[in-house]
Amino acid sequence: MNSFAAKWATVLSEKAIIFADKQMQVPIGFIAKGKKVRVGEVVRNYGKVLPLVVQGKIAYIKVSDINSNTKLTDLQSAVERVKSGKEETTSKRLSLIYSGYASFINITDSESYSGETYKGDLFYFSGGGLRGYVDSEDKKSTWRVTLDHLSTKVKENEFRLLFLTTEYGYNFFNYDNFTLRPYGGFSLVPYTQYSYSSLFTVNGYGAGLSGGLELVLKLKNSIGLHFDANYQYTKLFYRLPSQTNIDKFEPSFNGIKFSAGLSYSF
Repeated sequence: MNSFAAKWATVLSEKAIIFADKQMQVPIGFIAKGKKVRVGEVVRNYGKVLPLVVQGKIAYIKVSDINSNTKLTDLQSAVERVKSGKEETTSKRLSLIYSGYASFINITDSESYSGETYKGDLFYFSGGGLRGYVDSEDKKSTWRVTLDHLSTKVKENEFRLLFLTTEYGYNFFNYDNFTLRPYGGFSLVPYTQYSYSSLFTVNGYGAGLSGGLELVLKLKNSIGLHFDANYQYTKLFYRLPSQTNIDKFEPSFNGIKFSAGLSYSF
């Protein structure tokens, strides 16, 4: 143990926080200003912390909170300069999500094969997919890209949609345990399928816009829980079979799209 704790240091901060991990995510206590502690020689986490022993276990203290006869703050600065080019400024996260889309359809009599407009009928899409995040800590912003598949059936109408959505979010509240961000973006629907009963099935495409709010709860071991809701507008484009006597079918949907996800940071 003596070879580990080789230097004496004095606490400079009013309350120097002691962490259980070198990433400084789990505080376990503090040491008051003026106290002397015995710390290790090798800095960790890109020169930000030094190890020390607390009740027989390894813990960590910030280099900036202490001083010693080896001028640890100078050592920290040197290590950070050497490794600054290697340290990532962004974090990445991958999430498995469940998606729902509670929307109303907008079509005209002339576009509908059955002659109905389905005014007031709720089209509830459900499904799931994958979502990727790239967080920039310096800019307090997050980009997210979602690929999800949703489907619904209302009366004789069945829709299947594949969404590819890109959105930008601003981390309005960003704390150790949670993040709250408004966001907005656009969606492409590279593939969609529409079926009317067993009479016909056609493929098409579409596009849309979205804007909403996301809550992220940060758990241990890089795991996160995500909950979000947004307003989604989607426009679809189909060409119906010639026997329907309708040249094109271009419904739009508008409503609330939401998701819940479990993510892993890497």
